Amino acid sequence: MKRKELVWQGFGILTLLFCFFYLTRSVIFSVEEEYGLYYIVQKGDFFLWLNDIAHETGRITFYVLCWFWAGPMFLGPVAYKICLCIFVGLDLLVFFRLLYVHVNRQFAFFCTALLIPLLQINDQHNLLITYAYLHVPFILILLSIHFLLDYGKGKKGYSAVLWSALCNFVASFFQENFVLFYVSCFLILFFYEKEKHFFKRCLHALWELRFHVLGGIVFLAAYFLFRASCAGSSYSGNTPNFSQPLNSLIVLFTFLTGLFPGTTFYHLRNALPDLNLLAFIDWKNVVIILISTIFVCYLLYKMPRFSMPIPLACLFIINAVLACLLHSFSQQYLDWVIHGDTYAYVPSFYAYIFLSVPPTLLLVYLYSRVRKKLRPFFVGIFALLYATFSILVAASNRYYTWIYHEHYEHYSNYEELFQTLNYEEFDPEAQILVTDPDPLVLLNNVQQCMTTVHYNAFFFQFTRNIGEIDAEKGYYILSYENNEASIQYVSPASS
Repeated sequence: MKRKELVWQGFGILTLLFCFFYLTRSVIFSVEEEYGLYYIVQKGDFFLWLNDIAHETGRITFYVLCWFWAGPMFLGPVAYKICLCIFVGLDLLVFFRLLYVHVNRQFAFFCTALLIPLLQINDQHNLLITYAYLHVPFILILLSIHFLLDYGKGKKGYSAVLWSALCNFVASFFQENFVLFYVSCFLILFFYEKEKHFFKRCLHALWELRFHVLGGIVFLAAYFLFRASCAGSSYSGNTPNFSQPLNSLIVLFTFLTGLFPGTTFYHLRNALPDLNLLAFIDWKNVVIILISTIFVCYLLYKMPRFSMPIPLACLFIINAVLACLLHSFSQQYLDWVIHGDTYAYVPSFYAYIFLSVPPTLLLVYLYSRVRKKLRPFFVGIFALLYATFSILVAASNRYYTWIYHEHYEHYSNYEELFQTLNYEEFDPEAQILVTDPDPLVLLNNVQQCMTTVHYNAFFFQFTRNIGEIDAEKGYYILSYENNEASIQYVSPASS
């Protein structure tokens, strides 16, 4: 492939990524925890919160991950959004590099360009719009795989294994499920090991991975010792349940497929049957879908024939399963999925990236086996299907972009209002009736927002139910109408 062609194809991918960031730019925070943490940072309670949350959940990992989570929030919400975009970009850059080196150059461009317009946002703790810190361990795992593949192929010396061990060790301290990727490391070196005898091959691979083994033992010891010291922790997210194997398989399948193109549109249609999602499509979406479809089809048309890396495709499938496996045995996520409360979660993003490779390889394989006269017809069918799924993704993305922008506007307007109030007039245990029509604007976050201006608002009583108000004491009505927040005092009722 010529240098000029590499440059413009790379520019095309960057343009697609820029378009995604541009279309979702108004989504700042998308989960309650991020609003809560942002207000905690504003109040200066981060260090106290960090120690409390680590002990409440029994997770030593919080002492690492929360710096990457809260760090950008010290600079403001826009800085946090920029940081999230940078991490997503690095995800795709390292993923692209992995395919470029270990599969095929043209395939790397094609696969990366293929998946970007199909990136979906939703309300399922989606890593494209939330939890910026969880991109860091994913980047480290991709780098670890890259180092080990280089070592296995003889391209680099043992230092590559050491770098891989360091990547896996640090990644584990972000979230427990990343410790499972040590299995992936073993499988890579087991595959490249020259020893024929099975048990000797296993031992040789483990010896090569001795620093991985050491790192895994250190992490597990630190994790379980810390958890044992947190006697009062009762977090169901890391409480295992191995008594429901069938339900665990359902959770695993649900999270593996949670970000497949069109899933968000499908679930939105079921939840809101009267909502015309396609009405959210505007001319910008149409232009971007048209350009991306032409670009991706061109990359497919230029695809050379190359040997199919079946072992690597299997490795990507295994990695997708490893990303979701621990969640499938968690009591919390078993309850969520079985009761129909979720159809995707954090690891669905990792699974989407990993699982994008095998079907794309299959697509390229089928294309290479089609007669040249029929290839334009093949590309035409592919273009039609790709454009259709792109439209479904664009519609659901625009819906959630609008929803989350509305939520952020509510909290921002409340924050502006709270900065103008005279809190010396407030009762130490003031009653506040919130009449915000948006049920997804949470009282806890509104109260946390007020505490950033008046710390003692922590003791105020916030409620949406007027029946919980003692009218004889007097109270405040906090309203939100016409994109404006206001507060009104209601005098005590006469006895």
